[in-house]
Amino acid sequence: MSKNTGTLVGAAIRPIDSADLISTAYENEIRGGHHGYATLAERNAIIIQRRGWGMLCTVYNDGSNNGTYQLKYGYSSTTITDNSNWILFSGGSGAAGSAYWLDPVKSILDTEPSSPLNGDRYIAGLDSSASLSGSNWSGYVGGYVVTWNSTLSDWDKTSPKNGYTLRVNGEDDSLYRYEGTYSTGKWVKEYVNQVLSLTASTSDGYTYTSTSLPNLFSYNNNQVYLTVFSATNSGTSSVTLNINSLGAKTIKKQTSNGLDDLLVAELNPSIVYTLVYDGTYFRVNKPFSNAPFDIKWRIRSNEIVQVPNYNEYLIYGDLTVEGRLDIDTYGKVVILDGGLILNGGTVSNSGNVQIVDLALGPASGGGTSSISKYTTLQTMSAGVTYSITHGLSTTAIIVDTWNEVTGEQISINVVRTSSNAIDISSGTSLSSVRVVVMG
Repeated sequence: MSKNTGTLVGAAIRPIDSADLISTAYENEIRGGHHGYATLAERNAIIIQRRGWGMLCTVYNDGSNNGTYQLKYGYSSTTITDNSNWILFSGGSGAAGSAYWLDPVKSILDTEPSSPLNGDRYIAGLDSSASLSGSNWSGYVGGYVVTWNSTLSDWDKTSPKNGYTLRVNGEDDSLYRYEGTYSTGKWVKEYVNQVLSLTASTSDGYTYTSTSLPNLFSYNNNQVYLTVFSATNSGTSSVTLNINSLGAKTIKKQTSNGLDDLLVAELNPSIVYTLVYDGTYFRVNKPFSNAPFDIKWRIRSNEIVQVPNYNEYLIYGDLTVEGRLDIDTYGKVVILDGGLILNGGTVSNSGNVQIVDLALGPASGGGTSSISKYTTLQTMSAGVTYSITHGLSTTAIIVDTWNEVTGEQISINVVRTSSNAIDISSGTSLSSVRVVVMG
């Protein structure tokens, strides 16, 4: 082993007492280590005898140049006095971030910017399939995080690792996570803020607006808008929604036949609607029960029943409408042996209502036969069987049961006991059940 040269000491230089108020060395006079200077110019003036690769230097009084820098071997060159080898120290691997969170990028590009500013950062292509172009980028494999270095007039490249996450400032859903190993992995969007809640106001029932989403900068088809309309609509195909002044888009309803115009007064202020944007329209999903519609012989004043396209609303006896009966263009309402009674209610597309009288026809063995009806009201206790004599003298019967109070069709247990009688029972108590027997 060769001997050292210079002033040789046989032990560490230390104060006589650990409590002595003196220093054993000045950081700016040692080789390498951590130096500190007020300005960038002083940092750049560090003599070669005090430089060491990997050393740190903190600049503390030079405005925007303040920070801790590292002298990185081979960053610009292998010359230790080349001040272009100083890089801002982040504590990581040169990725300008910490751990697996990287600093934000401006956007995701496939084409290299022609006049970048110092520090501009981008994702150069989401993955290796990206077709990159530009004097520098054309030689890259997609997926790099790149930062423009005006000192070197070149891009600093960071190879992403599995799990790296960053924010793309130019997008609403702005978080991206790298999945896999570079360069076979890819950047994948982390969807956040997908469900947004708003109230849409209107003064005319045609034009709805909302300014309640301060972080929404564009309409996206991967977002859901939970919307309360302040008032019902007056128009049909002319109803629009404009959020944050991003542009008025027509509202269409989704049906089994695709997209249809709204009906007048179809939007109910007491309902929260789910809207999605398809690139052209706001599509509204109207809430329904488990069935396409509820069969009722009386539609109450606070109720709306909609008959979708290519569905049939079939009822025996009178249909009383106190609320709203909305029939889509290709929907149909059929009333057997009864009539349509408007008791303060409204019916759209009333031409789609068919009133049918059950005709007489030939009976087997000659003569004629007819369909007869028997109806009665019954109060039922849970688990009790009730016998009803209908006197129709036939085993070919149809039995319907209704809640007399609400007008809703209900389901109970029915057993045919003879050609003139049935037994009924229910698992729950019912105050007033209308039983209709046809045969």
